[in-house]
Amino acid sequence: MRSVLGPLGVLSALLLWTVPAQGQPTDIQADAAILIAETAERICGSGDTSGSSSRSQVEGEVGADLAVLSRRLVDIGIEGAGVLEGSEYQGVLREQLADELKDSRQCRLKVFDQMFARVFGATPRSVLEDKTDDVLSGSRLPHTIEIVQPGQLFVMKTNESVALGSLSKLFTVNAIVQHNNVGPLVYFNWVDTISGKSARNRNSQAAQPIVIGECNVVPYTIDVSGDAVSFLSNC
Repeated sequence: MRSVLGPLGVLSALLLWTVPAQGQPTDIQADAAILIAETAERICGSGDTSGSSSRSQVEGEVGADLAVLSRRLVDIGIEGAGVLEGSEYQGVLREQLADELKDSRQCRLKVFDQMFARVFGATPRSVLEDKTDDVLSGSRLPHTIEIVQPGQLFVMKTNESVALGSLSKLFTVNAIVQHNNVGPLVYFNWVDTISGKSARNRNSQAAQPIVIGECNVVPYTIDVSGDAVSFLSNC
């Protein structure tokens, strides 16, 4: 279990995707629900109620939004996210959007339901314990990832993840190992869900900043035997 040196709460490990028969959704499902909700909001703003947006413009924007969402879902560990980019699915979605765009709330709900079911093979209500309305309104589920603030000291263990500064930057520790030649190393990956930039399978020694876009986190103590790394965030 990860401990913290600041006010950051306990964070569960980021799990590989499975749809549970009962109980709370996994962290990865909750994080995916937030990304899907954000995309549904963008898609449902692709046209306006006056009809001034052309059909081709709406179709192009929807396709681009789905492509970005697919990459983001793959980055957080959902391997089947590519189904959103299929031409058959996009065609069905675009046809249904013709009337739905006139009602933003209904549009967001319908698009969210469809995309979630497409990715997870289950309705969001069966997985999110009827918290769909909270997700669509921008509320975070109770067990979702914690956010580390700039200047905060925090400790992570293998397979744990945090969001840096906001939910758009996700940072994960993959392994903490002792290397015979260079000493203790941290293997990690990160993804910026807004820009789509990411880095995987890199390593860092103590006091060597891990650059994440325009900011960085610095490991200052690497405890291999305790499977823990202390970090300072500048993000």
